[in-house]
Amino acid sequence: MNTDGSQQQNPLVKVSNVTKYFPVRSGVFRRTTDFVKAVDGVDFDVYTGETLGLVGESGCGKSTLGRAMMYLDPPTSGTVDYDGHNIAEMDKHELKALRRKIQIMFQDPFSSLNPRMPVGETISEGLIVHKLAGIKQRKGIVTEMLQKVGLHENHAIRYPHEFSGGQRQRIGIARALVTEPSFLVCDEPVSALDVSIQSQILNLLTELKEEYQLTYLFISHDLSVVEHISDRVAVMYVGKIVEIGDRKEIFENPRHPYTQALISAAPIADPRKKRNVILLEGDVPSPINPPSGCSFHPRCPIAEDICKEVTPKLINVEGTTVHRAACHMVPGAEVGLAL
Repeated sequence: MNTDGSQQQNPLVKVSNVTKYFPVRSGVFRRTTDFVKAVDGVDFDVYTGETLGLVGESGCGKSTLGRAMMYLDPPTSGTVDYDGHNIAEMDKHELKALRRKIQIMFQDPFSSLNPRMPVGETISEGLIVHKLAGIKQRKGIVTEMLQKVGLHENHAIRYPHEFSGGQRQRIGIARALVTEPSFLVCDEPVSALDVSIQSQILNLLTELKEEYQLTYLFISHDLSVVEHISDRVAVMYVGKIVEIGDRKEIFENPRHPYTQALISAAPIADPRKKRNVILLEGDVPSPINPPSGCSFHPRCPIAEDICKEVTPKLINVEGTTVHRAACHMVPGAEVGLAL
């Protein structure tokens, strides 16, 4: 059995007890006085060909976790295995080869593009760095990638400021795919776009996933987007995964109180339908000094004394092996306590 409850074998990416702490410095000598625990002991697997949605409130550590998984900002502790190999143990040549296989789409498509570089040159950078094509072949590959994402050949000579937000994100997709990766981290790729453009980008990502046999980690705070595109969903709160499982299980049978509150607050397209909204009291706790025990207990409507003292770990929800929750109130939780 895998750590996230799935019965699949041989994950493409395996995250084991990953933490990412940022030092807090103060005083004249800028000494470290504390740490921001942005990611605090995360375990899950991502399987070949799936889309794992990672959802949670802003500031919960989603983007930090995505960057740590890619070693753009290496984790403080824990391991990330890609295709059975520990990334931390790779030498510089192996790490460079890995960069070709793992790519990222950023939240802000404009700031992630060089304003002084035509988009054709931006897209071809990966080909140059990884020596995938000669000068004569690059133009044809760039043209093909532009067409794959719904742009035209003459767009290659234009600059980022000449494009709309949706077009810039398409350029970002083309840049990510030009090295023929197998794993793509999508960091809030549609949050800055209009709703109509969001649907176009999501449909494009779905089509490209099938065509290029891609695996996605899709980071978002928008539950409707995550529900649309994901195969499985992981819910994050203050640096920890509090629930993970099959998309249908998560949205139809959420077990963690935080997940229940998130889903209850999501708007419904049909105005005739009503949903009992769970209002959470208080603010998200500081990752510098998270609460003891379950980090959600100060806002949880069903918290008991044990929640304040003992940290729950992910355990199988009763009756299924594809759904796990970190909550003492889940039936059977008493066998899964972690101090």
